[in-house]
Amino acid sequence: MRIGLHFGKFIGGVIATTKINYDIFGVDVTIANQVETAGIPGKIVASDSLRRYLTHHFPGKYRFRWHGTIEILVPIDSKNQDPEYSQGVVPSQLNIYEICMGKIQ
Repeated sequence: MRIGLHFGKFIGGVIATTKINYDIFGVDVTIANQVETAGIPGKIVASDSLRRYLTHHFPGKYRFRWHGTIEILVPIDSKNQDPEYSQGVVPSQLNIYEICMGKIQ
C-alpha cells in the first residue's frame, strides 16, 4: 500500500442519477494521485505544498505520558488547549517532515 498526500483546491459533487456517486476533480486531485503513484509501497509520501502548509499552520511539541516529548500537528488557534494523551506507540521525536521525506523506516 502507498499513501500520497497533497494540499490544494478541488471541486467535489454528486455524479449520476441512478447510482449516486460523490467524486472530486481538479489539478490538485491529479497531483495527489501522482504523488501516491510515485510513492514506495509501505511508505507515506507528501508534496512540498503539504509540507509547507503543515509547518506553517500546525507547529507544536507536547509531552505525552509514557512517550516523552514528540512533535504533533495542532492548529495554532487551539494550541492553548490541553492535549489528549496518546495511548498508541508513538516514536520519540517524530515529526511530519521526517514522514514526508522518508526518514522514518
